[in-house]
Amino acid sequence: MRGSITIVALLTATMLAGACGGTTRPKTAATQTPDAASTPAPVPACQATGMSSRKGAEGTCTADGATITVVSPGHEARLRTLGVTLNGCRAASSARCSLTVRNRSDAPRTFDGAGKPQTMLVIDGRQFYEHSGAGKQAIQPGESLTRDVVYDLAPRYVRDLHRTGKLFVFNFGDDGNNVGQAAMLHTYR
Repeated sequence: MRGSITIVALLTATMLAGACGGTTRPKTAATQTPDAASTPAPVPACQATGMSSRKGAEGTCTADGATITVVSPGHEARLRTLGVTLNGCRAASSARCSLTVRNRSDAPRTFDGAGKPQTMLVIDGRQFYEHSGAGKQAIQPGESLTRDVVYDLAPRYVRDLHRTGKLFVFNFGDDGNNVGQAAMLHTYR
């Protein structure tokens, strides 16, 4: 139960960021979480940046002790073990989002490999977990794989997918519990 409390707190913190103002880094083609070996400037709290709600706002912030990398569609979020780009989402009775996942680790990894969801879609504060992925395959170090993740949505959430949706992606081996780092991909531009 502790894990779900952590992710709910993380989401609450990032959702509240829209109510606050602040500054963000300019849009770039890739946004990277600082490497632990370097001594970067302090990462601002997500509540102070407004990145989670402003269209086009990208950068890195912290929420509930986790480092969140926020990017728009078409831009890569670089996490410790993977890079991820949202290529786009389409919706009818479900949401189908295309992701390109790049293995940044030094070993072959499988997206959703341990049978645990590696993504979560949030629309209007409601969490949706992906269907178990079909055709899981290993991604070699430095290589990429493009695949769809699918979420069942009620009609009211389908219409909000491209206005308020946020797709969270976790490192290889993580499943959203006790997260230290996550990517938050806006489903809107």
